[in-house]
This record gives sequence, structure tokens and C-alpha cells, in this order.
Amino acid sequence: MTKKRDLPPGDIQRLLSPSMAKSSQSGSTKSVVIDGVTYTANAHIQYRASSHHHVRSGALVDRGANGGIAGGDVRVINRTGRQVDVQGIDNHQIVDIPIVTAGAVVKTQRGEVIIILHQYAYTGKGKTIHSSGQMEWHKQLVDDKSLKVGGKQQIRTLDGYIIPLDIKSGLPYVRMRPYTDDEWDTLPHVILTGDDNWNPSVLDHELIDDETWYDAVSVIYLVPWRTILLMLKGTIGISMSLTHSSPTLFSILPSSLTFHGCTKRMSDRSRTANLVMLVFVHILLGSRRLR
Repeated sequence: MTKKRDLPPGDIQRLLSPSMAKSSQSGSTKSVVIDGVTYTANAHIQYRASSHHHVRSGALVDRGANGGIAGGDVRVINRTGRQVDVQGIDNHQIVDIPIVTAGAVVKTQRGEVIIILHQYAYTGKGKTIHSSGQMEWHKQLVDDKSLKVGGKQQIRTLDGYIIPLDIKSGLPYVRMRPYTDDEWDTLPHVILTGDDNWNPSVLDHELIDDETWYDAVSVIYLVPWRTILLMLKGTIGISMSLTHSSPTLFSILPSSLTFHGCTKRMSDRSRTANLVMLVFVHILLGSRRLR
């Protein structure tokens, strides 16, 4: 039986724990950890990341991390003067890690660029960990799903650059390296995260107790999206039969739709869903005409 090798106390991997484990709480100081944010007297923010026990070939794009952690594959551009505690769910932590702006070279569909990483905790060791949520808050489109399951496996930036991702053992990585002085002067600079003080709690939203969400999802699944696509292609004709004469909402809704001579009667619920569909199509067609 092979004994698991203990990591050195300062190794960044000691800070990484399974993303599905329970949140930790501080015991010796007057602080509390809520969804990855530590509230203390000195207002430290706490970054957390997930655990991955294999050799990484690039910087991890991690949905289990609530803040970016810059490793040895970047260069520091600026130090903010602020610190952050990086803590694993096993309560092992590195405290007062400097928050920096860092940069690194990545490949895109337009060639190499330097990505600018604001508000990253800087360890200077190992590989960088990117927080998907932090990038998405700055309006980047992070599609870290594998191509094999319908994803795009890429990060699309606000500037229109597309950064490809590698999927290794089911996890997404970005190949990146420190830039040279010459590259700083010649390559485009692409900002991935904002330079305002990062607090992961800006993403917080409790959905399970939101009753309106359940109603909205029910309506969405009633809408015939295949019909919408056909309508946009102009391949079917639609005629509406109105039977309600009372001055109510349903008086403007069709009680049946006829597609190429085939009439379909609709319940009140289906008619409401189709109204939503028609409004959506009207808005979409209007926006297409403006282009």
C-alpha cells in the first residue's frame, strides 16, 4: 500500500480542498466565513480554491475558486498594498498574501496577447488559478465545458479575443507564461479582471427559495423553441383564431394556431407561453432589422 506523500507547509496545493465540502469557520479570531468571504475586524477577503491532485500543464480555470491566485507563470505589474488570506477547507491557510496586478502571455485566434490579471493573490509559486466567477463579473464569456459535451472550451474576452482551453482529466487549463520586456511593448494587452477591490460576495444569489424562478422555468419549457427557429427562417405560415370576446388579457391571445393547415388547440397556460414566445420573436426580429 502506497503512503501518500505529505506536501511542504508552504506548498500552494495544501490550500486546495474539494469544492463540495462544507464552509469553514474561524475559531480563534473574531471572524466568520460565509460562502468563501471572511468578514473580520481588518476586513480581509478570503480566496478559496478547489483541490486537484495531478500534474497541471497550464493555469487552471476553476469554478471552485472565488478569487484568482497568481503563481510562477506570471509577472507582477503592480502591487495594490492590500492582502488576502488564501485558505483551504481543511483550515490550512497562508495569510496576508499580497494582492497584485499580474500579466502573462497566452495564445488567441489573433495571435499572442498579454492578459492583465487585476486583483490576484500572488504566491509566485506553481501555476496560476483563474476564478471563472471573477472573470465573468468583468463580462468575459467563460465556456469551460469540453467540446465533447457541447461546450466551446474557450474564454471570449470583451475585446473579441478567444483564448482556447485545454481539458485535462476533465478540468480546463490555459497555457500561459511570463511576458518579456519586449513583448510588453509589442503585444496587445487584454484585461481579464477588473481593478476595483474584488469581493466574491457580489456574485451571491439564493435561488432555491425564489418561487418566481420555478414559475419562469415552467413557462420557458412550454415555449416551442423549434417553432421559433422555423419562424425565423420563414419556412412556416401562421394564422391565429381568436374566440374570446371579453376585454381581458386572453382576448388578445389565440385559442389555436394553424401551421400549414394543421390547427392546434391551446390551453390557457400554453397560450400565455406562446404570447411570451411571440414577444420574444418580435423583439429579435426588430433587433435584426437594426443591424
